[in-house]
Amino acid sequence: MPYINLKGFEEDKAISEKIVSKISEITEKPKKYIMFSNEENKISFNNKSGYLLEYRQIGELEYDIKLKIVKEITKILQEKNINPEDIYFIFDFYPRENWGWNNKLFG
Repeated sequence: MPYINLKGFEEDKAISEKIVSKISEITEKPKKYIMFSNEENKISFNNKSGYLLEYRQIGELEYDIKLKIVKEITKILQEKNINPEDIYFIFDFYPRENWGWNNKLFG
């Protein structure tokens, strides 16, 4: 059950849907289990506007999968003329017992 939070980007349904679809494809997880949020609050790095994509899920992803997510999501954001050097990614992974849903814990 991945959770993606995109910060610093105006809400755009088409881009959000592309990101969820691409994450689903790369991780082989059904879209219906991918949570997505968009925070329009401004982020700056070195006095420049920036964008931050936080990716969280139960269990770890392999290096190659994380790298593919970075490359593919960057391509999607470049469609909005966002420079790749202004896009940052954070990956957080949790043990099953640290994530709950539907009145229970996963672990």
